[in-house]
Amino acid sequence: MSNYKEDWQILASMVANASDIIIEAKEIKEDMLLKDDLNISSLMSVNLVVDLEKAFDIKIRESDFSSILNVGDLWRLVISRRSESS
Repeated sequence: MSNYKEDWQILASMVANASDIIIEAKEIKEDMLLKDDLNISSLMSVNLVVDLEKAFDIKIRESDFSSILNVGDLWRLVISRRSESS
């Protein structure tokens, strides 16, 4: 069973990799905007969703992701989906 800190590190690493700017996972903060701060494109968002689904064994609907603005929103969605699948 994974823990909160490990899950956050996985998510932060994936977000950093999806970003179009050079940023390390440890620099990712919950209030960072995916598009404006991290320059994550629509295509990279799709890839990010696929990677998150695989890493956390969850399903994210397009309608869920469309309301995600920042890393914290994304984190809460992942946590919510993880608890639903438990």
